[in-house]
Amino acid sequence: MATPNGNPSLETPPSFQSAAFTQIRQGIIAQGQAAGIEIDDEGAANQLLEAWETDRAGRQVTWNEAVETEERERAEAEAERSREENKLKKAEEKKKKRRFPTLTPGLPPPKDTGFRPCRAAIAKLENVEFVELWFFTFAGCQATKTITQLNPRERKHKSPMILIDGKLQTPCHPR
Repeated sequence: MATPNGNPSLETPPSFQSAAFTQIRQGIIAQGQAAGIEIDDEGAANQLLEAWETDRAGRQVTWNEAVETEERERAEAEAERSREENKLKKAEEKKKKRRFPTLTPGLPPPKDTGFRPCRAAIAKLENVEFVELWFFTFAGCQATKTITQLNPRERKHKSPMILIDGKLQTPCHPR
């Protein structure tokens, strides 16, 4: 997280030669004389400036680390959001994807594709009669497949038989 004071590199140093820093400069001069070092007013202001620049450099390091951490967290959150979106898109595509059998090179295609409308619908088409579209949908073809996989006794009880072109046939349309 960013420091509350803002970017330290944008700060300008105060004028340590101003009247506001007179007492601090005099204290530095007194300490220097006590240690046997001669420091004038300008030297004391330079020492204050060096101390301020050292402090600002430390704050700048902290600021840069906070900015890098913030950017890294933002990038990680964006990457996570992107992964979630991709996962949702793939799930949606998988739901929409038709379930056709896979073809293997060098082998003949499968004989049963799973998309076969019932005989009654095909007979009506051959006679150029009206046929509801449901018979040709995935659900209609699956219903036909389910009924044709039953043995003849179960098939008779599962769906009604109707007379089409003089033959008893299963319409297989759920009503």
